[in-house]
Amino acid sequence: MDPNDEITVAEAPTDLKGTALDRREFIDMLKVGGTMLLGTSLAGCSSNGGNDTNGGTVAGGVTVPEELVIAIPSGPDLLDPHQTTDNGASYVMALLYDSMVQMDGDRNIRESLGKGYEISDDGTEWTIEFNVDSGITYHNGDEFTADDVVFTFERLRDQSLIPWAVGSLQNVEKVDDRRVTFQFEKPYAFFDIHTSYSSYFGILPEDLAGASKEEFAQNPVGTGPYRLEEWVKDEHLTLARNDDYETPVLDVVEADDPPRPKRIVFQVIPSTTPRTQGLLTGDVDVVLPAPTKDRAKLQESDEAAFHSFSGTSIRYLAPHNGLPPTDDRRVRQAIAHAIDRERIVDDIYKGAGEVNYSPMPVGQGPWAGETVLEEIGYEYDPDKSRQLLEDAGWEQDGDSRAKDGKRLKLSMVTGNAPQPLLQSSEEIVAMLGEVGFDVDLTTTQSNQASVQMAQGETNLLNTGLGWGTPDVMQFMLASPYAGASNVQFFKDDKTDQFLNEAASTLDDAERANIYEKMQLRVMELCGTIPIMSPSIEIALSSKLGGYHYLEGSTGHMWSDIYVKDE
Repeated sequence: MDPNDEITVAEAPTDLKGTALDRREFIDMLKVGGTMLLGTSLAGCSSNGGNDTNGGTVAGGVTVPEELVIAIPSGPDLLDPHQTTDNGASYVMALLYDSMVQMDGDRNIRESLGKGYEISDDGTEWTIEFNVDSGITYHNGDEFTADDVVFTFERLRDQSLIPWAVGSLQNVEKVDDRRVTFQFEKPYAFFDIHTSYSSYFGILPEDLAGASKEEFAQNPVGTGPYRLEEWVKDEHLTLARNDDYETPVLDVVEADDPPRPKRIVFQVIPSTTPRTQGLLTGDVDVVLPAPTKDRAKLQESDEAAFHSFSGTSIRYLAPHNGLPPTDDRRVRQAIAHAIDRERIVDDIYKGAGEVNYSPMPVGQGPWAGETVLEEIGYEYDPDKSRQLLEDAGWEQDGDSRAKDGKRLKLSMVTGNAPQPLLQSSEEIVAMLGEVGFDVDLTTTQSNQASVQMAQGETNLLNTGLGWGTPDVMQFMLASPYAGASNVQFFKDDKTDQFLNEAASTLDDAERANIYEKMQLRVMELCGTIPIMSPSIEIALSSKLGGYHYLEGSTGHMWSDIYVKDE
């Protein structure tokens, strides 16, 4: 039977009356009392070995979770990598799809669907040979072919939300049944790294296996280690193990034949307290991300294993550069000086991150935050903020400020989850109020906040962005994306020049120098207002072993998860 015939996608739990989902009462219980009432999620397990697993043993046999329950604050919107940039979707898509190559912990390229690249001397032509004879198939039984690769990258270049991530890709050509060539107008430094991302660069079946893009986004087909089994929007999503999985795994995985849980359930639990309590009582197995307010509790608990990693993301306040009064650089600079970043990191994020003064995440190699701070600043200084507003003509008028009979009023939007995002937004409103701003804060669903900002009628957005390479600055700051992913509506020819030059520079040191100039330029104009770079933190049940995290394309790995012996 076609696996797709077994998938159930529902808008609400009531749509699944009488199905396998009908037994899941977890969310309904949370809505009633906010208390975890389910039995232990690891109660149903199987011994790895024999007919009950995907074959193979580890050190004489391990216990494989029947179900690995991962609690997340919000669920995916769509599961088509070319139609979404949602973080919740990326967790799921990384398991549904396979990438052309993989990247290990030392950022070396390893075999996946493809065996590796041959690159022309001028860096404009990349050819890769694929494992088309290795028995790799899609979840619906179709064979993986080189035609799928051509289709995927032509679609990614022409129809995705992240076309910048393939640089100046001009042509994708099938050389023969085993090889595909990618031709660029000019060299692109990040192509190999980006094509190791199984979420946004996962290979799709040609013509979406006959589905429309709307159907595919709800009912996807990939070659990855898991296939979609059930999906209740904003409630939970269940993936079933692909027992026919043949794609090579990274050598960080300890098992020759990784145990892999039979099912992975992404359980949507917006409130932080139930997520944490669920892990400590055994009702969920993983909390992703770990709630910052509960860091100490999770670190000290014998029931949890807490992990923290330096992140490649940034939290920033995006000012609309084209909408009064934030179209005035002095007003944007006043906002930047009014924000106490250290207080936000220490009090709200509980130290889970670093203060940042650059638009680039601290974890990125070319980060130049210290140089930006030394040469330009934006350290916390309320008096300087007030002076900048005075210079811009906004004079004190009672508790607020006014200019030409108009109050200094700003509109601001933020997502309602995760909790630190909402809390930091409320703190920022209070900080801006102390220097004379009157801020009207609107909260909405996290994936709708940027949509509202993009409509062009809001002054400020508290948001975040994460990616494994510095080319994400294109997504955040390039003029062609103003009003879309460039939520600041920031347009600057010199910044665009730096971004394009850096992306086509293959030498690491030279590229870092260009990115430093870009960071200084953006902050000279105060085109955006960086706040901090959060750590990546996750908590798992202490009963679990085999968890791995690889910075960059792979991220969280569930292939090696097993239940420790009592």
